[in-house]
Amino acid sequence: MFSTYICLGLSADRWFAVVKPFSYCMTMTKRTVLSYILVSWVCSLATVSTAVIETVYLPSSRRMCEYRILAPGSTFRVLLAVFQITMMTFFPCLAMIALYIHMVGMVMTSAVTSQASKAKLRGKMTRMIGFVCFVSTICLTPNQITALLVFAGKMRPDSEEHHAVAFLTFATSCMNPVIYGLSNKNYRRSYKKILFLMCPRMLTRREEQENVIDMVNRRHKVEPTPNSVDENRNTTKEAKIMISNEH
Repeated sequence: MFSTYICLGLSADRWFAVVKPFSYCMTMTKRTVLSYILVSWVCSLATVSTAVIETVYLPSSRRMCEYRILAPGSTFRVLLAVFQITMMTFFPCLAMIALYIHMVGMVMTSAVTSQASKAKLRGKMTRMIGFVCFVSTICLTPNQITALLVFAGKMRPDSEEHHAVAFLTFATSCMNPVIYGLSNKNYRRSYKKILFLMCPRMLTRREEQENVIDMVNRRHKVEPTPNSVDENRNTTKEAKIMISNEH
């Protein structure tokens, strides 16, 4: 649930950046973001708190615990399940869809939309967040529908179908970092930093080399392109020479 509300927060960030660019800096402050994260955590824990009393320790050769629903099929449990599933998935997913529909419609139909807003709508960040929200919606919805059937007493919680959609839900958390890395160079750079944490010297030299390459590119007013292999090779040589001279 928390990851879904993080996607909703990212969608709201893009909505403010595109639809209300002049109030973006005043609205999306650090304090606002931290408050939203804290409230999302608290609401997530409160919504799934019933799992604490419905999970029973059951040591065996196949499992460590078992999920036993209290009064499955009762009116109260079904209504509570509808509320939980709505807050966990349906509300944030529908809100994300509404934000993107309004964002696209506003930019495409309004005659006073600035070029900056149109550029932000077409930007990589907006597309990346939109794709993440789409994947989250597709992967989470089947599990929530199955959970509602389980709470209503129409399906066993330990069935193969339930396991399949539960696996799809957990796979979402694995796919999101891949999507971030493929869509944004800042994420790729951060991933490299994490990989090189075991070798600080290599990380430092790599950062220096990247900084010098950026400086050389700005000096020659040439944007680095993956197809121009020779230009990148020459730029890298210049960067290494400048770094060796500094040391």
